[in-house]
Amino acid sequence: MMSIFTFLSGGLNKYFKAITNISAWILVVFSILIFSNRSHAQLSITTEGSPFTIDFDNTVSNVNNGQFAGSGFQPTPASGQISSNAFSVLGLDDGDLLFGGTGTSGGFAMGTSSGGITTGGIYAFTVATGDNAFGFQPTGVDMTPGDIILKIVNNTGVSISVISISYEAWQYNDQDRSSSINFSYSPDNTSYTSVPSLEFISGEAKKPPFLLAWEKVDRSYKIDLSASPLANGSSFYLKWTTDDVAGSDFRDELAIDDITVSMIVPDKDSDATTSAGYQPDSKIISSLASDTAKSVFAFQINDKGTSDGLSTKVKSIRIVPGPQNNASWSSNVQGVKLDDYSADYTIQNVSITDNYIDISFSENDVSVPDGSVLYFQMYVYISPTGLTDGGILQFKIATDTAGFSAYTSGSQFAASFPADIISNTHTIDVAATELR
Repeated sequence: MMSIFTFLSGGLNKYFKAITNISAWILVVFSILIFSNRSHAQLSITTEGSPFTIDFDNTVSNVNNGQFAGSGFQPTPASGQISSNAFSVLGLDDGDLLFGGTGTSGGFAMGTSSGGITTGGIYAFTVATGDNAFGFQPTGVDMTPGDIILKIVNNTGVSISVISISYEAWQYNDQDRSSSINFSYSPDNTSYTSVPSLEFISGEAKKPPFLLAWEKVDRSYKIDLSASPLANGSSFYLKWTTDDVAGSDFRDELAIDDITVSMIVPDKDSDATTSAGYQPDSKIISSLASDTAKSVFAFQINDKGTSDGLSTKVKSIRIVPGPQNNASWSSNVQGVKLDDYSADYTIQNVSITDNYIDISFSENDVSVPDGSVLYFQMYVYISPTGLTDGGILQFKIATDTAGFSAYTSGSQFAASFPADIISNTHTIDVAATELR
């Protein structure tokens, strides 16, 4: 006869097995949901250096299903819809559409229009034949202010230090009120960095009917992430914010289109070389010419244009004594200047010692276009006193690239240059002065 203890023990074992099985199934289902959500994620950038474009006319995986028809948002979009895993919309009277949410009616799905409407909401505006854009009609309760946020993810396999973004901002200026579209970005969808230079403001005074048409401006920007590179697998957020600017009554129709994103690792192969072997001729530099700059050295900086599409923004260069130099630079050289054989370069700072001349520049003052060259000619001003009569000045850029640096928002210098660059020799002449 089974004891009560044995019965209870067996029953409890079955009970706990059941609980264990249920827990396992919950874990499996939870995992499926998590990974399913990841598989229908935001715009995935899979190739470093390649542009990925959302034109709202063609399907982009995990972003939109076919040409956008203004029919709303959901995580897995139906034909004519946009994925809410890729886009979030904040500021409509119907409420906020967060990532992963659903908005397939009301202001989230106002359909297709070529303009000339006043009811607020999200539209597919036809800005040209066959060309639909992500559009919105602001009103007193819709998108004033409002945000459109695009979520992208780095799936390139490497950490990214530059994100290139371009897009079109469109207006249909049929009302006497202006609106703005401003751009900002964030690594966490919480703390955003604005880019004032990309601001777009629609016209305040409306166009007469015979001139009324969709108009666009192109905007582009390179986001410098070198201080905190975007790790592989990490998300990033691009935001367009709209609001009233001036005027009264109804508002213009606005749209965003042709969003192109590239994730870039800057090339590291820019270098310095001679300009077809040219160097300024050797010269005698008189002590009586201390206020006159003398051309003593020439070189060029090359951006190889390998793959990043970025310019080389020169931050600093270093000139060191050549093998025949025997004059103290700190005693004999009081200043330098650089030009491109036509116009002077703007120099931020110069440091002159016996061992080097360091020259630094502000960002964008010396920018070598992608795949191009900038030419440099260096001049020196000799000191008015303390000169070494017969001293030799000779200048060199060393192959080890020490002292050469570029701003991290562009291409970088190679670890070494092809060869040393060495000037001709220049002799200091301390001229006698007549005593009276």
